[in-house]
Amino acid sequence: MELKKITKKMKQYNSSKKQKGIITDLPAINQSKLGHYQFISKEEGVISTQQFESFYKALKHSLPKDTLLIQRVFVSRPVTSKPLEVRMGKGKGNIDGYRVKIKINQILIEISNIKEGISYKSIFERAIARLSFKTIISGGEVSIYKNAGHYYF
Repeated sequence: MELKKITKKMKQYNSSKKQKGIITDLPAINQSKLGHYQFISKEEGVISTQQFESFYKALKHSLPKDTLLIQRVFVSRPVTSKPLEVRMGKGKGNIDGYRVKIKINQILIEISNIKEGISYKSIFERAIARLSFKTIISGGEVSIYKNAGHYYF
């Protein structure tokens, strides 16, 4: 009798295990590349909403309208902070902004539907300048490597 109760509890426990966190259809790091160009991180870092938005807008405004930007990083982790000159205690602070941790060799954005005859080096340079860690652009004939503020072509 007791054995049946224990097995029932184990079955209930095992059936209640579920995925915790965000499940997306996007492939994991270093897997299938959807676009023609990929912005790949070569250093760990943190991106805030404002940084990623300025990076995305720098690409979107300077690229032709037909190009497609595939976003592979989503800024979704809330960061809290208390106002200045507030004493300790009294609970957790308000949400200050959102950030995401970037891993090494993680694809940030992919670009597809590229037109020939346009030089993309200057466009990609302006976009990379808005990031705070080393990045590589792979694909096509352009290869840019940002290393602490210096660009290598």
